[in-house]
Amino acid sequence: MPLEDELGFPSIPIPKKWIGLGIVGIIIIVILASIFYSIGPEEVGVIRRFGRYVRAAQPGLHVKAPFMETVTKVRVLHVFKEEFG
Repeated sequence: MPLEDELGFPSIPIPKKWIGLGIVGIIIIVILASIFYSIGPEEVGVIRRFGRYVRAAQPGLHVKAPFMETVTKVRVLHVFKEEFG
């Protein structure tokens, strides 16, 4: 029994080439999304490559090596205040 008979929708054939191109497109989007990062105005970014410190990044939009470098954002201009008594 075809699928269109059970649900009432016509079945649309999708070429295998489109499926492959879709998977490649998704992989490219994930890589591009992991390249760019932004640092806020009160932050400094600590860049680590394979867990070892490489450099510090100032506020703004930056580029990093995907899957090799990690960014840790540290708030440096914010005053943390705690009062006692």
